[in-house]
Amino acid sequence: REGQNKWVVTGDELEKLLKMTRFNSDESALRFARKLKNLGVDEELKQLGAKEGDTVCILDQEFEYEERLY
Repeated sequence: REGQNKWVVTGDELEKLLKMTRFNSDESALRFARKLKNLGVDEELKQLGAKEGDTVCILDQEFEYEERLY
């Protein structure tokens, strides 16, 4: 946790996945989100207290935390 509404997520697998994802494609971005969920990132953030709308950072990218069903 970094600040009140900001989370920093690290890990070799996540960072590699981020670098390989083309975010200019909706399909690629959704695939990235599903992979994060399958890796347990969403559940871990939720257990640690992440709330809808919080900022999640992986390397130099920022995402909005959403509780979604894929």
